[in-house]
Amino acid sequence: MEFEIHDLFDQNILNEFLRRYQLPEDSATLIRKNNNFAYEIKHRHNNWILRITHDRQKSYELLLGELHAMDFLKQNGIKVVETIPSPSGNHIESFDVGHKGSFHALLYEKIDGEKYELRQMTPEMLYHWGEITGKLHSVFRRYSPGRKIIQHREEEWHYEFLDPKKYLPESKQWVIEKYQENRAQIETISQTEANYIFVHNDIQPSNFIKRDNEPVLFDFDDSHFNYIETDTAQALLLVLDTPSLYPFRNWGLSRDEAFELFCQHYWPAYYQQANPSLLQFDLLNAFIYRRVAILYTNYYRSFDSSNFNEYIRRGLNGFEDLLLNETPVISATQLDRLKSLSH
Repeated sequence: MEFEIHDLFDQNILNEFLRRYQLPEDSATLIRKNNNFAYEIKHRHNNWILRITHDRQKSYELLLGELHAMDFLKQNGIKVVETIPSPSGNHIESFDVGHKGSFHALLYEKIDGEKYELRQMTPEMLYHWGEITGKLHSVFRRYSPGRKIIQHREEEWHYEFLDPKKYLPESKQWVIEKYQENRAQIETISQTEANYIFVHNDIQPSNFIKRDNEPVLFDFDDSHFNYIETDTAQALLLVLDTPSLYPFRNWGLSRDEAFELFCQHYWPAYYQQANPSLLQFDLLNAFIYRRVAILYTNYYRSFDSSNFNEYIRRGLNGFEDLLLNETPVISATQLDRLKSLSH
């Protein structure tokens, strides 16, 4: 979220949304302020999550598309978080702030169950991670919404949407070139209904909870149409480079050990649900570098660079090391191993 939006949002806007859901003002506790404002709601023995997003981050039409895609998943047997309509029957409530745009609110159930954390890599966690990713890819290959309310999400979320020249200091403009280099490689892939689908774009263990021994998926905020390699590349990035990119998460494993666990548990679970032979394995590193450039720029877009905390600074240093390193995140040997497991 642009840090200017932080200044635009205030208690009056929150109170207006609480009023529309007939919730008392003291029922909301802020739990996250990143791409959106997230509040835990406790009222009459009910626990919910209220998510408030500015339309510069995600428009009303794109939020409708997000709900449409989630409904499609539920119809196909995949467990996702439930949305709670307002007393007016709206699954999205909007509040206009004039020429500064609008805020949109959605109320979700707070899922009870076992939450996975990115602090310890276990076989069960990796299995569920691969399984839910494979299921999504399999189901979304059959997803063709009649309305085009979500088909423009990928285009809007392109790097240009972040306006990198506006947010990156002049000394960091080289990140734009890195992004463009890797995007050019990715655009050599021909788009088909099998390889260019609706993707979650942020599948990681912190975004699903185990309930009744099955993962329940949430946080579709970054979902859009893109290549299937997007989700796979992000999983490999988290598995192989979490300690350097997210310093306060640490598997306690070497990169080789982490990759081996990925191959033993994540990949078979993914393979059972999807068709990994459709993946362009040789371009997975390009997808990783594109993702890193986007995340890097988004830090500058979301926070005041004159006031970065230690966590952000260390994360940015990790991103820079990755983008400047001549050694690919996934080695040729590791790519060959994934290919051999995909036939």
